[in-house]
Amino acid sequence: GTLRTLSEETRRQCKLWIEEQVERVCQPLGVRAQVEFLVAYDVLISDQEATNWLIDSAEKILGPENVLKALEPSMGGEDFSFFLNSVQGAHFRLGIKGSKEQFPIHHNRFDIDEEALKTGIQVLSQVVWDNLERRSEHE
Repeated sequence: GTLRTLSEETRRQCKLWIEEQVERVCQPLGVRAQVEFLVAYDVLISDQEATNWLIDSAEKILGPENVLKALEPSMGGEDFSFFLNSVQGAHFRLGIKGSKEQFPIHHNRFDIDEEALKTGIQVLSQVVWDNLERRSEHE
């Protein structure tokens, strides 16, 4: 199975709880079990300052009304979490639904609206320009 949490502390507590439950089941039966956890992805936590920068840049391209800021946390696994453990950054979701019928991202009939890729490039380019401007102001 997969153990997914929204914080490392909750993950730690869940692991302890699972190990305790396995021990409680095994003890009356006189058996032993070994619990092993393989961590596939770390918890993804975006840096707040980088998130604010991303929002500002995205609003310049998309307009404030098209930038959703209060999305529910996702329990999906995301390898971008490894980058955010090493550098300041922010993860975002890019809307990809065009006018055609849309299927979920891992569905065999999923087909991205490629116009969304252009939008993503514009937003990320704006992030770069704004960041360069921000750095030049501090030099």
